[in-house]
Amino acid sequence: MERLKLAVPRRDLRIFGRRITKIIQNEIRRQDLIDTGNLLRSIKTKVTNSRGKMKVDVTGIDYLKYVDGNFDILGKVKRGRAYKEVEKDFNELNKK
Repeated sequence: MERLKLAVPRRDLRIFGRRITKIIQNEIRRQDLIDTGNLLRSIKTKVTNSRGKMKVDVTGIDYLKYVDGNFDILGKVKRGRAYKEVEKDFNELNKK
């Protein structure tokens, strides 16, 4: 049985995930939300290709949702230039 060729290779999806993790960590630093560093180190992202769209799952320690709720970390990341660059790179690879 022949393997299907992925539009965006898994390797590139992992690279996009690492880039987005760094962007989120930088936003946490920018907002000076670091106390012990546990939140910063706990951030993990997984990028998948869902019907031609980039889907990003972000996980972190349990209080990430509360910190994000108060400081809109993920919203600011998604509106930022660096995240839009990752989206653009994803879409370019997805076209091929």
